[in-house]
Amino acid sequence: MFHWTAFFARFSGLPLYSAAWPGSVPFYAGGAIWVEVFYRLLPVPLLLWLVSNLLLRGRAQTHVFWVLAVLSSLIEPYTQDLDALKFGGSLLLVASAFVPDFLENLGQVVMFRKYGLLASIVVRFGFYLIWHVVYGNFICRC
Repeated sequence: MFHWTAFFARFSGLPLYSAAWPGSVPFYAGGAIWVEVFYRLLPVPLLLWLVSNLLLRGRAQTHVFWVLAVLSSLIEPYTQDLDALKFGGSLLLVASAFVPDFLENLGQVVMFRKYGLLASIVVRFGFYLIWHVVYGNFICRC
């Protein structure tokens, strides 16, 4: 609707915004694992333990978790989506990617807390399968 993939193709110079089929399946499976380890598994429990258990002596774990959930959910949209502003993307275009990416990441950190790392990896890989593999290779061709 907002022509994000066309904008990405224009400023990136890449032929596709996604990895090509059939290599896209293992590529995004590995990417889902890598991203969840670095966005969730390493920072959230470590910082939660440091702040809540050491600094606050076991208090406010839920509050600290939600602060870390929001901050860790901002990593991907901040590092990927805001770059579009540098290349002439409108605020509406950036928001159309930033907000869903943030909400997806927030959902994943909730899944991580409630069901564990595998659940957050499955959610991310499911998103990648739909957005990058199916849409990017078979529907959009952009």
